[in-house]
Amino acid sequence: MRKIGIRYYDTNLTEESFRAMRDGGMTAVELCLVKEPDSLDFKKVRTLADTYEIDIWTTHLPFQRQWSVIQPTKEERDWAFDFQLKMIERATDIGCTRFVSHPSFIIKEEWNREECLNQTKDAHFRLAEFAAARGAEIAVENMIPVCLGRTADELMDIVSVNDKLRICFDTNHLLLGTHDDFLDKVRDKLITVHINDYDFVNERHWLAGEGKIDWVALYKKFCEVGYEGAWIYELSPGSINDFRSRPLTVRDFYNNAMEIFSGKQPAIV
Repeated sequence: MRKIGIRYYDTNLTEESFRAMRDGGMTAVELCLVKEPDSLDFKKVRTLADTYEIDIWTTHLPFQRQWSVIQPTKEERDWAFDFQLKMIERATDIGCTRFVSHPSFIIKEEWNREECLNQTKDAHFRLAEFAAARGAEIAVENMIPVCLGRTADELMDIVSVNDKLRICFDTNHLLLGTHDDFLDKVRDKLITVHINDYDFVNERHWLAGEGKIDWVALYKKFCEVGYEGAWIYELSPGSINDFRSRPLTVRDFYNNAMEIFSGKQPAIV
């Protein structure tokens, strides 16, 4: 069966979290990095993952503005790039092999978008080389229109600078184009996903079934293009919104995935 996983920030990834994932049917996790490199006990994370038989499927590199590889000055860009390298170094030391990277944060109106594209291409070429030397891959994530990577064509242009670069498809970031067209264009580069639902107006990070995505059709398309990787929900247990009768549990993600895998549109919790 396909691996099912959820996103956890490193700030709240504890032994209790790993136990809950195992007991709730999860077999994978995306480790989302927001701490300083030297403040996270990576070895402890690996020990817990092994103990509870949870695959650290992907490691999400820091994405907040101060850590974006797109910055107004070379000094700031160099600092942010070095920060990303430290995270890759620490995570590969414990065997992490797939990294998700945002091609940018929000691009300010006064910035030259073409120049920003050149900056992210240069940075991701070098990130890919550094990761590959340590046995890992960088998957660049598609983003909403105010960022880089807003269409399949733009994302493919970014990853074209280095054959080692791969793609992460976030289903609720696609506001320009269709899911079918996107998957047709990126299929050979796709190595991981972020499963989220939305209203086609803006990113919402809702549980599958809470928005407008036709999950029966989309899962069929994932299978058609040959995606065999983990099914990673970019939500965490305890999440709430107006659609839900209660906060999400780990088991809710498992049940949601099972409905999709069996050819059903998932029910709202």
